[in-house]
Amino acid sequence: MKKNLKWRCLSPAVRKTLLAMKLSLLLMLVCTLQLSASVSLGQQVSVQSGESSVGSILEDLNHQTGNIFMYNKEDVDDQISIELNMTNGSLEEVLDEICRQTPFKYEIIDEFVVITRKAPVTEPAVEQEKKELKGRITDKEGVPLPGVSVVVKGTNTGVATNIDGEYVINIEDENTVLVFSFVGMVPQEIAYKGNADLNVVLNYDTANLDEVVVTGFQTISKERATGSFDIINKKALDKPSMSLATRLVGTTAGMRSTLDRDGNAKFEIRGQTSFETSSSPLVVVDGFPVKGNFNSINPNEVESVCVLKDAAATSIWGARAANGVIVVTTKKAGKDTPLRVEFSSFLKIGAEYDMDYSNNKPSSAETIEYEQYAFDKWGARMIGDSDSWSNLCTARTPAVTLLSEHRLGKISDEELQVGLNQLKTLDNRGQIRKYILQRPISQQYNLSLSGSTSRMSNRLSLLYNTSRPAFKGNESKGYMLNYNVSASLAKWIDLDISSMIQYQDNENGGFNGGHITSLAPYEMLVNPDGSHTNISNNYYAPNIERHVPTGSFPYTNWGYNPIDEVNSTSKTSKDLNARIQAGLSIKLFEGLRYSTKIQYELYNNWRKEHYGENSLYVRSMVNRTSSWDRETGEIVANLPKGDILKQDRSESKNYNFRNQLDFSRTFNEVHTLSFLAGTEISQTRRLDFDYSTTYGYNNETLNSAPFPNGTGYPNRIYDWSGYSTQFYYTNAFSDGITRYFSYYGNMGYCYKNRYDISASYRTDASNFISDDPKYRYSPFWSVGAGWVLSEESFMSDVSWVDRLSARATFGYNGNSDNSTSFKPLVSVGNRDAETGDLYVFISSKGNPTLRWEKTGTLNLGIDYSLFKGKLYGKVDMYNKHGKDILTYVSIPSVNGSSQQRMNNAEMLNQGIEFSFGTHQQLTKDLTWNGNLNFSYNRNKVKKLYIASYSGYELTIGYEVEGEDANSLWVYKYAGIQNMGSETSPNMQPVIHGVDGALYQIGDSRSENGLDYLKNAGTRVPPYTLGFSNNFSYKNFDLSFVFTGAFGHKFLRSGFNYQTSSGRNLPNGFLSDVFADGKPLRNTGKIELPYDENDYDYYYWHKNNMDYMVANAWNIRLQEVNLTYQLPKRIISNLNLRRVVAYVQANNLLTLKGTKEDPEFTRGSQRLLPSYTFGFKLDF
Repeated sequence: MKKNLKWRCLSPAVRKTLLAMKLSLLLMLVCTLQLSASVSLGQQVSVQSGESSVGSILEDLNHQTGNIFMYNKEDVDDQISIELNMTNGSLEEVLDEICRQTPFKYEIIDEFVVITRKAPVTEPAVEQEKKELKGRITDKEGVPLPGVSVVVKGTNTGVATNIDGEYVINIEDENTVLVFSFVGMVPQEIAYKGNADLNVVLNYDTANLDEVVVTGFQTISKERATGSFDIINKKALDKPSMSLATRLVGTTAGMRSTLDRDGNAKFEIRGQTSFETSSSPLVVVDGFPVKGNFNSINPNEVESVCVLKDAAATSIWGARAANGVIVVTTKKAGKDTPLRVEFSSFLKIGAEYDMDYSNNKPSSAETIEYEQYAFDKWGARMIGDSDSWSNLCTARTPAVTLLSEHRLGKISDEELQVGLNQLKTLDNRGQIRKYILQRPISQQYNLSLSGSTSRMSNRLSLLYNTSRPAFKGNESKGYMLNYNVSASLAKWIDLDISSMIQYQDNENGGFNGGHITSLAPYEMLVNPDGSHTNISNNYYAPNIERHVPTGSFPYTNWGYNPIDEVNSTSKTSKDLNARIQAGLSIKLFEGLRYSTKIQYELYNNWRKEHYGENSLYVRSMVNRTSSWDRETGEIVANLPKGDILKQDRSESKNYNFRNQLDFSRTFNEVHTLSFLAGTEISQTRRLDFDYSTTYGYNNETLNSAPFPNGTGYPNRIYDWSGYSTQFYYTNAFSDGITRYFSYYGNMGYCYKNRYDISASYRTDASNFISDDPKYRYSPFWSVGAGWVLSEESFMSDVSWVDRLSARATFGYNGNSDNSTSFKPLVSVGNRDAETGDLYVFISSKGNPTLRWEKTGTLNLGIDYSLFKGKLYGKVDMYNKHGKDILTYVSIPSVNGSSQQRMNNAEMLNQGIEFSFGTHQQLTKDLTWNGNLNFSYNRNKVKKLYIASYSGYELTIGYEVEGEDANSLWVYKYAGIQNMGSETSPNMQPVIHGVDGALYQIGDSRSENGLDYLKNAGTRVPPYTLGFSNNFSYKNFDLSFVFTGAFGHKFLRSGFNYQTSSGRNLPNGFLSDVFADGKPLRNTGKIELPYDENDYDYYYWHKNNMDYMVANAWNIRLQEVNLTYQLPKRIISNLNLRRVVAYVQANNLLTLKGTKEDPEFTRGSQRLLPSYTFGFKLDF
């Protein structure tokens, strides 16, 4: 049989480090924490065991004394039983009696009681000279490891390290090999070379360190879990990050991640499961689903993360678990540990805004060359010499303004040419970088204090974040406090309380990438003399100057400048969030425990948009709403001068109350039975308050002004164009409540630690589901089985297999969608300002059979560990069949509508996942830990009835039965064709239609789009991978993470085909259609119109063409991290436990199938590299 190298630590707090710690809150506040952590000699205990196993007696002693008993599970076999009856004896007396009846001996080392086998009695031999070897054993962080087994290989001779990790052993043979082993660590074999001292550093066994699966309702060993899950490596969680989500990228097979331009991650587990609801997994923190997801979690306070993927793992979460569950467990203080202080800080510096990629513009000369060619062509409305509304409010770029003024005869040929030549020499990118952009910088500081007595533990953490994004005027600050306390009120009752308070303050200057792209490349922000330029953003400036008495309006300045806007605009968002969890756990009798828990969350958000009166928004609003009598020239302001303030807020109050019975017990040493049953009530209430706009606001005096001439009713008022206008001054409110009532159960049975079966059941009822019981109480359930093949006798001779197990599960979980109702809903709005009537509209037509979306999942899996943990991994195959999916389906028009949202669709996801890990001790000081995960997912809409699709509906992502839900539909381009006659040609871009027909791109078609559009593939990668590696050499750690996505398509960016109407500017793909002052022909792409008066140009479906489809595969170097830990000898004199310095780089490299990033197309702000520098201190 294979050796079982596991150690058993009867105190759960010492399973990984054996140095757990707790903090007394009261004593922490006065900074005088004094704790005792040693075995009390002469402590009185009683044992009335009858005939019991040694292991069960030691467990009883652990409960009575609170001391830590350590022994080798293989030595203290459960089959070794003794009879022990002793009342009020000392601990030493009881241990003496145990050792008298068994082949064991014990040693008391402070709070540890180490049990080992007695050395075998042998015949006296000729005594050889013995040499003493001593040393100290630590982990790689320099923390001493008490209780490490130091054994002479091939013998029973051995010792255990003391509380300081020190050992002394006598060596008789010069050829001795010593074996150093410890729970959760990789054993080491070191040959004795005659030296007197030997210090050893043990590395964590990354393959087997994380021993338990946390579902949120229970914690079970991973060996007994029949479901599909992944436990995130603790080293990955320990790296610096602003959000926990970034630590999970690339870690889990089947969990696809997407990152936004700021590096924030979103996840999808095993494909899309619904049409209308979010595909994000449920996030659970310490047993409860939380609002705010990862944003409400301090990434420094996370102890473990478990990703649940199949029905057996997630079905107990019922109607909210079809997308998978991410279970987060936060850090708690250990037991009987002194005060521990941890402090960390880092600085993250991002790359500057990529103007070339994100602005995506041709040069000033190329832009003007195109504007000159396009001027007065393709149906563009030209500026006339009149004061009509369209001529006043249609802005133009400086080049088009010059061309228009020349056409009107306002400037000469020479003035036009001089003006255009001057514009061609300008480039605003330098000024944008100087006045608008800034280098992104983020900082984080985290302080944690923890400690405990034998009955009470405390942990407090304080987090501060500050971020400065790429645009000036933007900044965010965040504060978070976490506190948890655990108390043993009695031997049979425990109390746990945890809390979180978070405050977030976000400031937005009102300027973003969209404002930059609206500027022509030659539009400068600052004049040569340093004054701010006047950019024509809302008006045609020459006509305003010629026909509008600007000096008589409330604000004489009608211009726009981005710098002024940033200085005059403030958009703030403030969040104040709180969460508290409390629970009592009561031991009723052996194996049976009752717990009651509650979580309450309060989330508040205040949003404010403050526009100063120097902003274009205020000046334009006040001026354009003024009444202008063009005959008399009289101008009357209808809004007061001053700032404009917009405010709204939202509030969410959530509670979750749970009662649960847990039972777990082993019978006759071979039968392990566990079950839980409980009920849960939860409610989410959201209130929204949208306040009326405040005019004439003064932020210094905090007052506002009334409407000078009323609001427009009953006395009408007119704006500057002569149209009637009104000012809405009423507030708007909304109130929504979602309630759940659930009851659930879970059962597990294990025979001989090798055969496992599990089952779970849950039913959810909610106020937004049909009141028909057969739909409202639809159950969710799962069954599973596991078989540990490596424990079978036929595997006993396969020494290279450490563990091999098979799993199979099937069950149902669900999705909830509260956006519709089972009965018709009528929404009531505000009253009309003129008639006084209420606005009423039907918000939902009603679905009498509204029910839960259900997803049935079959999962088959294999887990393995080979060559003493050097290779390990798992393989999973799954089939997810979603039924009763809510979406729009076609219905007969006689019902009053041609479409209705109903539970009448089905979706299929099928896939396979591989995970490969390795731990290699390459040299004495060099260790490699690697992990590669790969997954494949095939999605298919199995059932969906839509009578017909327009081409447009398909191009914007409508799902189609029999196809991938994320299919990319495109038109089949047929080139430029003469759609007129030989005598009157009409050259038009066309697409292939039905039965060989050709359709003009701008035509509106009645045919079913499925008959003439092409499915170019899926927009979501079916193949994904994550590849992470960690190399440890002495005090250095080097790690890196790659992610990959393959097999999907995307639409490349192309020319924006804009007319010269308004401020529309050509983008960076101008060279695809235009060069040397004229359009390019016969390019195989849509070309610029042949007819200068082609009015259809504006309506072309410009880029949804098959030739724009490109492979979207990409491989990203997500992270490189280098960590250095200062040697213990350097920091010990400073009373520091650990000092770590690190540097980290993110998003350094992307390999892709095209020049364009498929996730951040040209013209958008893309994810850029960032560099982090930080340190951690442990006291």
